[in-house]
Amino acid sequence: EVSGMAVAAAVSLYLQIVMGWDGDRPRDFAYIMIVTVTLTTMAWLAVTFMTHPEPDKTLTAFHRRVRPQGPGWKPVAAMSGPVVVHGSLRRELANALLGCVLVYSALFGVGQILLRSAALGLGLLLTSALAAVLIARNLEHPDGDSATRAAAAS
Repeated sequence: EVSGMAVAAAVSLYLQIVMGWDGDRPRDFAYIMIVTVTLTTMAWLAVTFMTHPEPDKTLTAFHRRVRPQGPGWKPVAAMSGPVVVHGSLRRELANALLGCVLVYSALFGVGQILLRSAALGLGLLLTSALAAVLIARNLEHPDGDSATRAAAAS
């Protein structure tokens, strides 16, 4: 990750400062993006394959602490032994999407209130608040409808 960020910054600055490509001109911006993404990806993959992977001990400790899900973590999960996983990958992806809705609705909502339409802005802020409530509910009850389960358990 660090190599990718460093190469992206270096390439982008080189193209704009040394080569004189202007990021404000659409064609130059497109070229800057194409070259930067290509060289960054090449460098990132080279560094990934040239460096040693993390030791199994580090990966299993990370897995026990964070409990990442998905098919790529199955070998590490097998080494980690039984770990209680709360929630699901689907719910985590839903939270990520809701987080985007929250941020962009809040951003555009404030912009609408300040610059254009207060009604639309308030609607967007309400959408943002709803996304926040849904995320909070998902984080508080990662196993699904726990309000019903809690009532049944009492």
